[in-house]
Amino acid sequence: MCFPHDRTTTRTQPSSARAQQFIVTAAASFDQLIAEYVASHPKYQYPANGDRHPAILAQVCDIKTWLIARLGGFEKYLTALIDAARIWFPPGCRGREFRIFCYMFEGSANVGWGNFPEMRPYSDRYCSWAIGIRYSLRTLVTRLRETQEENFAQDFAHLVQMSKERFLPAARLVGMNSSEIERLERLGQDARIDVHALRDPASGLWQRCVDEYNHPQQGELFEGWPDPPAKLWDKYFYEELAPTLVGDDEVVRLVLQTVGVLPLGPLRPAALALRARFLEISLPGLPR
Repeated sequence: MCFPHDRTTTRTQPSSARAQQFIVTAAASFDQLIAEYVASHPKYQYPANGDRHPAILAQVCDIKTWLIARLGGFEKYLTALIDAARIWFPPGCRGREFRIFCYMFEGSANVGWGNFPEMRPYSDRYCSWAIGIRYSLRTLVTRLRETQEENFAQDFAHLVQMSKERFLPAARLVGMNSSEIERLERLGQDARIDVHALRDPASGLWQRCVDEYNHPQQGELFEGWPDPPAKLWDKYFYEELAPTLVGDDEVVRLVLQTVGVLPLGPLRPAALALRARFLEISLPGLPR
């Protein structure tokens, strides 16, 4: 199974995802309608093979006929089914329910047969969606990694600057050595921030996000799919990830130590400690 199928309510959506909210509602509606059908037909028996996923039940003869009537016709039924499938089955899905759904839908909508022109809009829309689910995930993950690499210097210079801005008031408050405070204040003023020492910690952080992108059913990091990975990463890094990282005292200290503006600790190298912290800290949108 690729996605939990007991969705009876819509979850909180990003403000830019009005269309996505409708799709979640479409998925929830099938759950509700199927539950209504079962409750009103006490003699109904679930398939003997145990299938209870709404993507399958919605296409079984008795329920299908009832749903078509409730949704206002066959065309509206097909449209709602495709909308709901975009929630039931995330990118890269290969599960049994997905395969059965595709087999049944393709029969209903005459996908690929070509002899029912009235089915063409639904067939084309389904094919565009299904191809994206089956074949695009590897490409999207590759583009995500490329974006992370391309944005490394600007992203982590921004993280260093945020760490500096958070650390300086505390340094002044505790009476830190004036030469060290001066070095901190000059960071990023006389020259561009050199972030090369942060490359290894960054790679550990990136991999956590790539792993999440490979398993989108686990969390909410990339709810905006199929928006371009570059757009998703930019929004996520600057609006969620960087503020979360800089909210962690240890990350702030280790970032500034790694770029050489704070004295090093007595134990392991700062870059190694920072990578370890990146791998264990709770991050927005990622499952624990």
